[in-house]
Amino acid sequence: MSLDPDDPRPPYQQIASALRAAILTRKIGPGEKLPSQHELSQTYGVARMTIQQALRVLKEEGLTVSRQGSGVFARVRTERPVGLRPHIEAAFEAEHVTVDFVGYTAETLHGVLAEPLDKVRAGRLTPKSLQIRLLLSDMSRPPVNLFTQRESGRVLAGESRGGVAPSRGE
Repeated sequence: MSLDPDDPRPPYQQIASALRAAILTRKIGPGEKLPSQHELSQTYGVARMTIQQALRVLKEEGLTVSRQGSGVFARVRTERPVGLRPHIEAAFEAEHVTVDFVGYTAETLHGVLAEPLDKVRAGRLTPKSLQIRLLLSDMSRPPVNLFTQRESGRVLAGESRGGVAPSRGE
């Protein structure tokens, strides 16, 4: 593991991002001890203060817990995280990458794709193919309300009338 010299983020943010991805994709499992500050500073070639900043970010996000004299551990969670970034980063490790995106702005997509695409450009990730499909909003039409039917688990779309769509008992 090394820092990306072309990444505009400070080193502690790059390190926090790498550790976050490892925790959320379960490369570092719940309750598992993270490498020591000394090991992380050696791995990334930075001062321990930089590592402490990165670990502080993860603690503030609720991803880690510190145990005095024992180290820093990935928090034991009762449910899987649903954040987008770790799943996108894991997907880019595959041979053929396909991303289907729906959203109101490209900022969300840019935020999660920037780092993996930088790693592709640098040759650290080497998918053979990359396909990105975008479903764009038509701002000239009324909004569509998406809801999930519990029985089938399918997501259905229905046009809203007056800003409210029927909920079918949901």
